[in-house]
Parts: sequence; C-alpha cells; structure tokens
Amino acid sequence: MTTTVLPKVLLGVSLIAALVTTAAPSHAEAPKSCHVTKVVEFEQKEGKPQWESGNRNRFANGRWSFDSDGTFSYTTTDVRDDIYPLHGKYTVSGDTLRFSAHGSSVIGASSSFVELEGKIDLGAKPAKAQSYVASGAGYGAVVNNQKFGATASALYGGTAELSCS
Repeated sequence: MTTTVLPKVLLGVSLIAALVTTAAPSHAEAPKSCHVTKVVEFEQKEGKPQWESGNRNRFANGRWSFDSDGTFSYTTTDVRDDIYPLHGKYTVSGDTLRFSAHGSSVIGASSSFVELEGKIDLGAKPAKAQSYVASGAGYGAVVNNQKFGATASALYGGTAELSCS
C-alpha cells in the first residue's frame, strides 16, 4: 500500500475548491417594496363579527417598504394616522423574509396599539405573505367617583399573493 502526501499548496487549493462547490445557495435580497395583489386566505380570529369586512379590506391593501438596513414600514387603508405606518425590522434567510412591526398611540386616558408579524416567501412566483395583525385599545375614566373602562381587540390575517419590486 502506498501513501501519497500532497503538497500543502495543492491541499489548500483542493480544500478551497471543495468549499466553493459546497457553499450554501445564495440568499434572496429584500425587495424595495411589496403590495398585496390577491388574498388567498383570510381569517379573523378575534374581534367583533362586524369588524371582519374592514379587517379583510385592510389585509387586502397591505403595503411594505423595505430599507437596506433591515428596517421597514407597513401601511394599509382606513387606519389611524397616529399609529400607521407601522415600523419594524426584518431578516432574510434563504428565500424567506420575516418581519415584525409595531405602532401605538396614547391620547388622554386611552391607549391603542397594532402589531404585525409574518413572513414572505420571496421564492414563490408570485411572492406569498403569511401575516397576522393584532390590535387593541383601552379606555378609562373616573366621573363623580365612578370608574369607567372598556377594551377592544382584534386578531386577523392569512395568506396573500404579492407584487414586489
């Protein structure tokens, strides 16, 4: 049996060639913007039944704007301008872009918030988003030593096809 000893330079070149041929596939980059073109699936998990059509409309009109520093903004139609656009962060791994954003407002004795979580499959043709929006508001007051308060919340989302550029 013979043993061949490769010179160090040749061994190094072989190792580099092996690393190049086994490198991970390239990752997709975040688009500059995306908007919903078609709602594939929608569900309202929380909230009053009469809110569903408005929530579906907001879901169907979602628009994302992505910055190269890993931040983004999200807006839609018929929303409060003291909360929207939502601002958050995103990451890209492979063809998947994951995002999370938040917006809130406090006025007097009331507070409101909106949170958005989801992901976009950039490899799908067309791109597909799966996302959920949670929102809530609380109100309180004391009148003539009588305490009053109320809360409201909604959770909705689903899957949508996107146009991204």
